Amino acid sequence: MKLGVCGGRTGKVLIRAARVLDSVRAACGSESLEIGHGTAPGYDQAADAWAGVHKLPCTRIPVNNALDGDEDDAPKRRNRRILMWLLDTRQEAALLAFPGGPGSRDMAQIAHDAGVTVFDVEIDGDEFFVWTWPHRDERGKVAKLLCSGTF
Repeated sequence: MKLGVCGGRTGKVLIRAARVLDSVRAACGSESLEIGHGTAPGYDQAADAWAGVHKLPCTRIPVNNALDGDEDDAPKRRNRRILMWLLDTRQEAALLAFPGGPGSRDMAQIAHDAGVTVFDVEIDGDEFFVWTWPHRDERGKVAKLLCSGTF
């Protein structure tokens, strides 16, 4: 399974990311994961470290000025390349969206719009909840709880 990761750049991300990734991996029943992210500080780099500890492949898709430009919206253009990485597969693919800013929200929305499963992480104090967004053809449906836990 390919698992893209996006999220903010601040907070206690290393411990939180590892705990959430462990829970998502168990909930998906997938021992073989390939992590992909945009290399930003925060959740991207925490997911990279987690993949290294678990000896899982990790694809890094940083902003590339030649492809994405160097303006403020370059990360959003890079998000389209992360989406292409998720879609270019015969494996199941999902996006794990940690709390973040406009770039993270953009990544989650474009993945959802393209039919990629989005796992949305909600953090409430020392607890976390991972919700699966309804697929685009499930209008009127609500998010389903994939897993939850504590830090």
